[in-house]
Amino acid sequence: MLVVLMHNQIFFRDYAHLTGDPIPTMSGWYRFLPFGGVGVHIFFVISGFIMGHLHERTPTQSFGAFVANRFTRIVPLYWIVAAVCAWNAPSLDPEFVIESLLFIPVHGVFPLVGVGWTLNFEIFFYLLFGLIVVKMRRSIWWIAAVFAALAAIAPFTSNYVVKFYADPIAWEFVAGLVIHRVYRNRYIRDCSPLILTLGVAGLIWAMVAFNPSHNWGIRSTIHWGLPSALLVLGAVSLESMGMLTRVWSFKPMQEIGAASYSLYLTHGLMFIAFNWYFLQWTGAVEYLGPDGAVIALVVCACIVASISLRVIELPAMRLLRGNRASRSLSLQLKSSQKVNAAHGGHE
Repeated sequence: MLVVLMHNQIFFRDYAHLTGDPIPTMSGWYRFLPFGGVGVHIFFVISGFIMGHLHERTPTQSFGAFVANRFTRIVPLYWIVAAVCAWNAPSLDPEFVIESLLFIPVHGVFPLVGVGWTLNFEIFFYLLFGLIVVKMRRSIWWIAAVFAALAAIAPFTSNYVVKFYADPIAWEFVAGLVIHRVYRNRYIRDCSPLILTLGVAGLIWAMVAFNPSHNWGIRSTIHWGLPSALLVLGAVSLESMGMLTRVWSFKPMQEIGAASYSLYLTHGLMFIAFNWYFLQWTGAVEYLGPDGAVIALVVCACIVASISLRVIELPAMRLLRGNRASRSLSLQLKSSQKVNAAHGGHE
């Protein structure tokens, strides 16, 4: 939601430049506009946690099954969105298209689906986890060792792929794995309200004081990544004790959580296909003001994502996995338990 809110502010700023409308007030709150990027850091920490959670549930899963589940979860919708993006592009280098579809980082440009740069990290982490933890039955610390090796090599090579995966943001996957190991610890549980508070406070401070550069690097991992890890650790630890159950079972957020992957991939297409026309046809800026119009765009993106979940994601999983294998994501829409609701979107 933070990422979508950030992108819609950027879109509206461009729209206002052409129409002469004022920009949203929220875009002038300290560092709130770029702060939406923190959503990526939270996302990476959660991804590490989810991999630990899934492996705990299916410790004997084969490497082939692991890869198949990751493929059927991530690739179908991504390739569909990429096809739509390619159809709207005037001309494309075939090599670039292939690299985008295969999640291979390309120097100096975003993938065909702009937000897919984060999925390049995600897929690399999945491969490491699958090879090291699932196939070789090794400790998660071997994943940390790979990232450490990449960081050591990066200054001495011109290979862009190595430099890309050596980015400090990748360590947030490891943080998520560690959080899964410790979140039920008695001492962590005792401190979980404080941990959650520190995470929230750290993110508020970052929103006020941290101005990220174009290349996030180590500074963003410190200012955004560390509070994100504390936020996730505090939340899952509290939930594991049955505290704040009304928060975890809030159905509108469960719905958005289930559709979060669709939301992440499709909200960019909304810029092309819908946002301009929505603002023009409805007079949303006149009636709601710039801030209200941006919020309305976010709501529309959530509705489209919910439709995408039911029309594309779930049917694709049923087709590729079978009805039984896609049941966990479907049940998420009905469940009031956080493990099935908030985390099932990754599953």
